[in-house]
Amino acid sequence: MVLTCHDPNPHLGERNSYILKLFILSTACQLKKVDRIIVHGNSMLEELKKQNISPEKIYVVPHGDYQFFTEYPSSNEIDNSVLFFGRIKLYKGIDYLIQAEPLISQVFTNYKFVIAGEGNLSKYSKYIEYNKRFEIINRYIDDSEVSYFFNKCKVVVLPYVDASQSGIIPIAYAFKKPVVATNVGSIPEVVEDGITGFLVPPKNSKALAEAITKILMDDKLGMKMGENGYIKMKKELSWNTIADKTIEVYKKQ
Repeated sequence: MVLTCHDPNPHLGERNSYILKLFILSTACQLKKVDRIIVHGNSMLEELKKQNISPEKIYVVPHGDYQFFTEYPSSNEIDNSVLFFGRIKLYKGIDYLIQAEPLISQVFTNYKFVIAGEGNLSKYSKYIEYNKRFEIINRYIDDSEVSYFFNKCKVVVLPYVDASQSGIIPIAYAFKKPVVATNVGSIPEVVEDGITGFLVPPKNSKALAEAITKILMDDKLGMKMGENGYIKMKKELSWNTIADKTIEVYKKQ
């Protein structure tokens, strides 16, 4: 029996739920009973080792690409938008993205933040409700709409406070977009700093703003990083590669 473990630990904001505690206990039991475990990064392997899971039964297989999203029709128009995409959760660090806005605006004015995803934004509403820099699409985003947001943006941002891995990065690479992300979890294993985007420390709005500004002000840099990300996706995150790695896990005795 092989179990894929996406998150070895609960994220910030998910640690006090009674139901979640039961889920964690159940997961812990499963992790110890299964024959092998697949995780999507070396940092997750290390986290499971801390939970007294034998490293001999843990295998790292990367998160696959989402190139199928590019097959949906969409405009090729690109604007200077900075895209945050996905569920609205406390650990996603949206407050640090909001704090980065005035720092970016001091040196670059022709841009906007697009926050697209379902979840509770009430905590941030007083900061963004009347700020024309922010375009908010606070609902579930259908698959057919994904290409619209990723095609238009200049850069994809993940200001996470903590993380294991993220499917948003392979989507960005599929659309040849650079990524600005925090140096948490296994994200540094997928985002190559200075090559496919920039890595910044978590909870650091100044560093986040500086990295975003570099890409907004240098189209050639952003395009080169986007191309590098696309190549990385093709080489390392393709489903053929992942299938081969997964088959090897099942073959292990």
